[in-house]
Amino acid sequence: MGLIDHWLQPIRDVAEAEFECRECGTWSDTDLDRLCERSVASQVKRLARTPILHAAWRSNKNVSIHGWIYGLKDGLLYDLNCTIASNQDI
Repeated sequence: MGLIDHWLQPIRDVAEAEFECRECGTWSDTDLDRLCERSVASQVKRLARTPILHAAWRSNKNVSIHGWIYGLKDGLLYDLNCTIASNQDI
């Protein structure tokens, strides 16, 4: 494994789970946009499962994780509606 493989593996996992496995260069712009959105939602879920956030929520801390993505084509920030604000939201 290369140095960044552990960072890229979650994106590969999303690509394999959400899309047909494709070779590099066969992705449409729409597919790439969807992959990025699914990757953000997956990262929100992974972050919500960390011990530090579980401890914060158990201590009744008001912590929310939001999934947003920046559109390079239009310069807008999009809320992906995958906010997690408690253990019950996971």
